[in-house]
Amino acid sequence: MQNSDSKVRPEIVYDLDQIDGHDFESAMVETFRRMGYRAERGKLSNDEGRDIILRKDELLIVVECKHQKAAVGRPVVQKLHSAAMTYKATNGLVVTTGLFANFASEYVAEVNNQSGLKIDLWDYWRLAQEALEVGVFFSSSEHRTNIFFSVPWRAESEVRSFLQTKRLAQIKSAPRTAVANLLLSKVEHEVVPSVLIDYRVSKQFTTSAGVIHSVQDSGRRICGVGGREILPKEEEFWSQSWPKLMPDALNGKKLPTYFGQPIKDLVGNVKTGIAKRLSCTVRYRGRNQQNYQKWCEVSPDDVHVETKYVLYGRWRIGLQAGPKRYEANLPDDLTRDPTVVATAGFSAGDDGFVLGNGVLCNDCGLIAPKVGDGAETSCKTCGRTLCQAHGWTWPRLFSWRSPWLCSTCYKSRQQQSSEFDVNPALYNYWSSLLVAFIPGIPLVLGKRYALGIAVLLLLLCALEVFPHKRAELVALVACSSLLWSFYWTSRIRKHNRNLKILTTYQPEWSE
Repeated sequence: MQNSDSKVRPEIVYDLDQIDGHDFESAMVETFRRMGYRAERGKLSNDEGRDIILRKDELLIVVECKHQKAAVGRPVVQKLHSAAMTYKATNGLVVTTGLFANFASEYVAEVNNQSGLKIDLWDYWRLAQEALEVGVFFSSSEHRTNIFFSVPWRAESEVRSFLQTKRLAQIKSAPRTAVANLLLSKVEHEVVPSVLIDYRVSKQFTTSAGVIHSVQDSGRRICGVGGREILPKEEEFWSQSWPKLMPDALNGKKLPTYFGQPIKDLVGNVKTGIAKRLSCTVRYRGRNQQNYQKWCEVSPDDVHVETKYVLYGRWRIGLQAGPKRYEANLPDDLTRDPTVVATAGFSAGDDGFVLGNGVLCNDCGLIAPKVGDGAETSCKTCGRTLCQAHGWTWPRLFSWRSPWLCSTCYKSRQQQSSEFDVNPALYNYWSSLLVAFIPGIPLVLGKRYALGIAVLLLLLCALEVFPHKRAELVALVACSSLLWSFYWTSRIRKHNRNLKILTTYQPEWSE
C-alpha cells in the first residue's frame, strides 16, 4: 500500500498502551485514508460496528481490527472470511496489535489458494511498517517499541551569532558598543525530554428537554518528564512547532534513557485536569417551563489523546556587562527565532534585551528597556548612554528645557557656569521658605538684584496707588512671592543635592 498525501499531512503517533479498541479503529481509519482509501465504519454480522470498509478503484476490502495482546486465532479469521463473502468483497484484512496463531495463518493460506477472495494478515510489525509509510506511528511497550521525535535546535555557533545580530547589536550604547562589551559568559544547551499530548473532547449532555450542553475542545499540552519543568512560555512556544522523527540515538545515547519513566500517570493527570476544566454546572429550562440545573461532568475517559515522545532544546545564556550579570533561558526551534522565556538580573525589566532595542548604561552595565527618545537615555553634551539612575538633569527654570547630562559633563558645566552661584541660605528648604515671605529677597539672595529690586518697587507703587487695599495687596504679593520663590529655589536645592552626590560618585563600570 502506498501513501498518497503523506507529504502534506502531519505525523501522528498512537500509543497503543493509552488507547482502547474503539480508538484503535479510529487510528486505522485515519491510516487507511492516508493510504488513499475511502474508509468508513461498517456494521457486519454481529460485530457491533467494529469493522472498517475500504474502497479504492475496483477494490472493496473488509477489515477486522483487534486491539489485544493475545494471539489472534482461526475463529477471528473465519468470521472475517464469512463477512467478506456476505458483503461480496474482493479482499479481507485482519489487523492486530499483537500476533497471529499458526492456525490462523494456515487457514488464510488455504482460503487464498482455493477462492478468488484474498485475505491478508497484519500483525503489529506489519502494521507499524505500513503505517510508517504514511506518517502514522504506533508505539507499544508490549513490543518494546517507542517512536521518538525532536524539534531540531541550532548549533552553539548559530545561537551565538543569533544573539549577537538579533539582540546585542541593536542595543543602544555609547561610547562603548554593546556587541563588544556585552560578553556571552555562558552558552549551555539542555535537552528537554517531554511528552507532547494532543487532546480532543466531544461530548453532549442531554435531558428530557434535549441537548443542554455541548463540549467541543481540542488542544496541545507539553509535559516534561524525569522531573523537568516546562515553563508556560516554553509550552506556548513549542506548541507551535512541528516535531520530526529521530533516529534511535542522540550523541551515542539511546533515546529511551532520556525519559526513564512510564508516562501513563503523567497522561492520566493531564486528562484529569482537562476534564475538570471542562466540567461545569448548566442551568436550563425544562419542558414544563421550570428552571433546573445540572452538573455536566466530563470524565478523563472522555478526553482522547495522542502522545509523542519529543526531545526539545533549551539554551541557558549568561551575559556580563561590567559588574552586571544576566541570565536568560531560550527554547529553540531551528525553523523559528528562539524566544526568551525566563530571565534573571534585569532589575529594570528584560524588555530591552528581549526586543533587542534597549539601552546599555555605560556607568553601571545595566541593560534597560528603551524609554522615550534619546533625550532620556544619553548625555546631551557627550552622547554617553546611561540608565535613569546615573544621569543628572541640569535644573533649568522650565523643566522641559533642562538637559540630561552624565556626571562628567555635569561637573564641567558647573565649573563653567555661574547660574547657581547664590547665597547658601537658599540651599536649605526652611530658610528659603522664611525669606520667601519678604517679596524680592530670594531674588536678591540669588544675585538677581535687578529682578528683586523690581519686585520691591512694584509692591511700593501698588501700595501708593491703592492705599485702601494695603492689606489685600501685601497678602497677594506675599503669597505670589512665596509660591514663585519656592518654585525658583527648588531647582537651586536640587542642583545642590546633585553636587553633593557627585563629589563622591564613581561609575561602577570603570574605563
